[in-house]
Amino acid sequence: MLFSGLKMQIAVTLAVLFTLAMLLGYVVLVAFWQKEVVRSEVEHVRSMWADISRNANIPNQNQSDLYDDLKDLCHYRGKQCAGVAFSGRDPWLKKDLPKIQTKSVELVLESAMSQKEIIQIAGNPWGILSLEKKYLLIAEPFTSAFPDKRKAAVVVIELDSIYETIFHNKEAIFVYLLVNVILLTIVGFFRLIAITVKPIERMVRMSQSYHDPDVLFFSGEQKRSEFGQLSMALNGMLYRIESDRVQLRNSVTSLEIANSELLKTQKEMIRTEKIASVGRLSAGLAHEIGNPIGIVQGYVELLQQPDLDQVEKQQFAQRALSELDRVNKLIRQLLDYAGSSSHEMTITNLHQLIEGVCEMVVFKKKNHLISLIKDIPADIFIECDGESLRQVFLNCLLNALDGLESKIGDFEQQIIIKAERGVEGEAHQTDVHISMKDNGIGIEDKNLEAIFDPFFTTKDQGKGTGLGLFVSHSIIDAHGGKIWIESTFGKGSTVNIKLPISSPDIS
Repeated sequence: MLFSGLKMQIAVTLAVLFTLAMLLGYVVLVAFWQKEVVRSEVEHVRSMWADISRNANIPNQNQSDLYDDLKDLCHYRGKQCAGVAFSGRDPWLKKDLPKIQTKSVELVLESAMSQKEIIQIAGNPWGILSLEKKYLLIAEPFTSAFPDKRKAAVVVIELDSIYETIFHNKEAIFVYLLVNVILLTIVGFFRLIAITVKPIERMVRMSQSYHDPDVLFFSGEQKRSEFGQLSMALNGMLYRIESDRVQLRNSVTSLEIANSELLKTQKEMIRTEKIASVGRLSAGLAHEIGNPIGIVQGYVELLQQPDLDQVEKQQFAQRALSELDRVNKLIRQLLDYAGSSSHEMTITNLHQLIEGVCEMVVFKKKNHLISLIKDIPADIFIECDGESLRQVFLNCLLNALDGLESKIGDFEQQIIIKAERGVEGEAHQTDVHISMKDNGIGIEDKNLEAIFDPFFTTKDQGKGTGLGLFVSHSIIDAHGGKIWIESTFGKGSTVNIKLPISSPDIS
């Protein structure tokens, strides 16, 4: 049982306390008994003095006769009387007791000088609690018998004999004490169990079966008792816990709704930025499509000439189809990027992903002197949402092109895209570091800390939403990566992206 240890401790404690109480009561009883016995013995000795005093008034009664009378009375008292002492005579003792003999002589002299009764106990006064012999010494002056002299006598009483009754009945006394200890322990044990352990066990059982917070759960105890107050406090605590749990449940529900709204808003922002990117690409796409359409138109006009031979017609038709394929590819890339995607995590080749993005922005370059340098290993694979990462790389490339266009003067315009493996963390998780560096206008130092904030932009109104880098940061963070920008105003910027590599052994 749960409280068996507590019950055992209560039983042992009660047994020890009652045993000590019984022993203490026994000691007190013996002490009072001894006191009463000593008083009785003193009265007996005083009666002896009265008899001797009457004999002392008889004519011709001398000191030697009084001493003999004392010894005779001591013999008459039996073994309780251990000896006598008289002024001017050596003490007479039934046993060889040097300490008692010396003490008797001292008391005789003291009583004779003070002419007062002196009562002393020699040895341990605590009865049978010591093995040492106990003696009662009673000294009495003889003023009436020898008025002209200071005389006194001492009677020595052996107290050990008064404990013989206790020794003879020690078994009965032991059984009496043992029975009392057992009965008191049992009664006290069950009483304490009823008023302490039982309520606790009841509360434990209630706690284990707790299920309905609307009911006064801990009950059955008197309200004025400590356990009643504890029950009320526990009920109050349970109500508070239930109230906090309801509040927590409501808070969790509110957070789930807020998180759902946040995810929805984030998706809308990503979609908005994608549409903005499509708009930025559309102007360049219209110009880029115009050239091949003009070429196709020219070939069609040539095909209408009647003097063309079959070989020339076939060559012109093939060239017209090639230009149309080019137009179709450009339009398809833009439509694929603008269309909705499933946003599924798949193993994607990084080289192919970035190459596709570069093909999309090639026609956006107004100045064909821009040098686009790519250093991307073909064996790097990452687990990602390809459409989301395509949007990140597209945003970075478009920003690089805008930076080049914003820089005034003649210079060799250049964009360098580089990817290399790296190692990060104690677990040696392999990652890939992608950098996109341009030598355009760059970013001012005061704007570097705010470039990832939503709706922050340094472009003219209508040329940017301020969501590109914010959305890119969210996408990279969702992939477990990092993105940061290093820039020097007037010299260019570098976008750094770190992403974990998946299955680096795939080739």
